[in-house]
Amino acid sequence: HEFYGMLSYHCSNGEDLDKAEEYLIKAGEEALKVSASSEALHYYQEALSLYLSKYGETAGPSKLAMLEKNIALAFFNKGQYANALEYFDSVLKRWGVGFSKKKSVTVLKLIADMLSLVKKLYLPFPRAKQIPSKRDNEIVNINYKRAYSLVYMDPPACFAGLLRGLKWQNKFDIAKVENGLDMWFSASGLFSWTGISFKLSKKIVEYAKQVANVNDIKQVFYCNFFELLYNFFAGNWDDIKAYDESLIEPILRIGEYWHVSTYIDVHGHILIEQGAFEEVEKLIDKLSEIWASYEDENAKHYQYTLRIRTLLKSRRLYNALVETDAGVSFHQSKTGRLFSAVYYLGCKSIIQIFLKDLDGARQTLSQTSEMISKIGRIPPFYVNSFLIGQFYLDLYELKQAILVGYTAGIAKYRKKAAISGKQALKNSAKSALDRTEIFRLMGTYCWLVNRKNKAMKWWEKSIGESQRSGFRIEAARTEMEIGKHLAEDKGRFRKDSETIAEKYLAKARIAFKEMNLQWDIDELDEIVA
Repeated sequence: HEFYGMLSYHCSNGEDLDKAEEYLIKAGEEALKVSASSEALHYYQEALSLYLSKYGETAGPSKLAMLEKNIALAFFNKGQYANALEYFDSVLKRWGVGFSKKKSVTVLKLIADMLSLVKKLYLPFPRAKQIPSKRDNEIVNINYKRAYSLVYMDPPACFAGLLRGLKWQNKFDIAKVENGLDMWFSASGLFSWTGISFKLSKKIVEYAKQVANVNDIKQVFYCNFFELLYNFFAGNWDDIKAYDESLIEPILRIGEYWHVSTYIDVHGHILIEQGAFEEVEKLIDKLSEIWASYEDENAKHYQYTLRIRTLLKSRRLYNALVETDAGVSFHQSKTGRLFSAVYYLGCKSIIQIFLKDLDGARQTLSQTSEMISKIGRIPPFYVNSFLIGQFYLDLYELKQAILVGYTAGIAKYRKKAAISGKQALKNSAKSALDRTEIFRLMGTYCWLVNRKNKAMKWWEKSIGESQRSGFRIEAARTEMEIGKHLAEDKGRFRKDSETIAEKYLAKARIAFKEMNLQWDIDELDEIVA
């Protein structure tokens, strides 16, 4: 089989086009088996081109569907989802199960599919016993991968596609449907990732776990992974299981690159907030291996995400700025990656504010706002950094107006900060990762507008959230914020303010030293001085 590619070349030169096509298809099949997606893509594209040149309009739909399906799978395995989607849609249309382009039809079907899902979850109907055919299983598999191709480009369409796939496969015995459970688990992930309903997300994953085979490594991983997503977005930190390295290689070998990369990324985000930077570097190295071995663009994407987040949280700001620009450039060059560009630009605005580049931050936030308007609905996780960046900027402007006694400015930025704070707070209810930081910023806002009792409650809530999650970095920064404002207050708020301030600043210093956060230590030294 290692000579199929060479044989197809020689047959083509010898004008034996039937044999050339046969060997191109065989070469593509072998390349897909060993996860050589770029080679598979080349062979199948060549075979399709050759077939069309031979038969033109008389080409058989079945053969075209087979070639297009494999081209789609090769694009999918490379993480090039926009290209994969084009071929997935063509295949489903040839099989007579395509998706309507009419909005009115799509909405009606979405409502019907949603009701079907709820009925399946909450009403005790007996399980279907029909056995799916080979084509039925192929349709489920293509629907499943088509939905994943839409995750970054069009979440509503992804959502509709998954629900349609679930309704279609409900007539079969779920244990006999290839990727049948995968689609159920993925629906759970989509409900939590979009923040539509954590309750339904949990219900779906519990339903799927009841059917899952504990001896199937893929299904074991899916149970672990989609429970992780649900708990991560909902903020159920105590229920999150530790990162399990033993799951990685077996799942990579069966081609689940997206799921493995995302599993690593989610655990990386948690470790960053806990200040475990050395452990995060190991995960970034693992993503680098996946990118080098399988050419999966998701792994590359998550490398940028974890590096940017690490550099921002450890306040290595100039390095973070360089990495953010590189990440934005990478994702803007990839179709369907605009969510990530929004996330990175939000991080960039925060970095610019810390570097006192306020004009740059305003420009970045304006650019991000325009991008969000064009994209439409964005999952809460990706928009969080933008909302936090806007809140930071409004708080900075409010502080400056208060310092110089600019009455009109105080009124203006008090109102703006109230709005941006509420937006960030509302978004954090659907994506819990940044709650500790947002609660701290809410406390700072309340202190600046002279609601000091309320400020202390928000700061206490920030520390309480960190105790649940183990997110040490932002907890220490909250302690520094409390100490800073109480020290400046000089006993006006409470007679023992200065004593309490010293205790909070001392606790913050210990944490900063343990996590080697030099930027924060320098800031704390300025406060003490």
